[in-house]
Amino acid sequence: MLKRCGHASLGKPIGRQVFLGVVAVLVAVIPVYTPTTTTKPATTETIHKSHASHKSHESQAGLAVGDPQKQDEADDPRQARLRERERVRQLRSEGTIESRDDRPAGVPAGLTHYKGREIAQTMHYLGAPWLTREERESEEKCSMMLANCKIRPGMSVCDMGCGNGFYTFRLAEMVGPEGVVYAVDIQQEMLVLLREEMERRGVDNIVPILGSVHHPRLPAGQIDAILLADVYHEFSHPEQMLAEMRQSLKPD
Repeated sequence: MLKRCGHASLGKPIGRQVFLGVVAVLVAVIPVYTPTTTTKPATTETIHKSHASHKSHESQAGLAVGDPQKQDEADDPRQARLRERERVRQLRSEGTIESRDDRPAGVPAGLTHYKGREIAQTMHYLGAPWLTREERESEEKCSMMLANCKIRPGMSVCDMGCGNGFYTFRLAEMVGPEGVVYAVDIQQEMLVLLREEMERRGVDNIVPILGSVHHPRLPAGQIDAILLADVYHEFSHPEQMLAEMRQSLKPD
């Protein structure tokens, strides 16, 4: 066929070099079939399974070490979610967690940008194990930061955006049994993880508080210091939050 095409267009058989050139063009143009494999995207269920199987966070996921029944339940993400909801209901009945109310009249909608910067999305509770990773101390010099916060025994302090308690428990040690740490988060699931770790460690000087995006729900005039670690950039209502936090500080 190629020879006939050469005769029709040029009046003589195409040469060897022209023939090879045509073949090279065809190889470059014709698509080559390559088998593809599809990777199933991460879903909530797969994240739950990864979270539940993470041995270093068994207590935070509600697991009892060595309990095969609870380990089997943890393999089923639906059972994990049901257990989380049940814990939240129980903590609410004990008064540990308040129900989150709707945004009241006069409070504006959340911002997407503030003073030229984009407001970050709130870190999801499924990422809680990352907050307590072993390398965080070397990455962020957490102990050095706390040593310069001048936290003393007997103080009332707040861990704003406490998550599952990475800084909360360190603050609880610093204020001692005569002090108190108000642990505020807007995700009730984070507070469930925090409460479970409190029970595991036997810590009783921490008060979990379910805040809202515009109000931390701290007691007025009772707080000596407020720690905000990796959280301010997530405030959708920064001015309202800062104003309420100021009201919670002691006059002195």
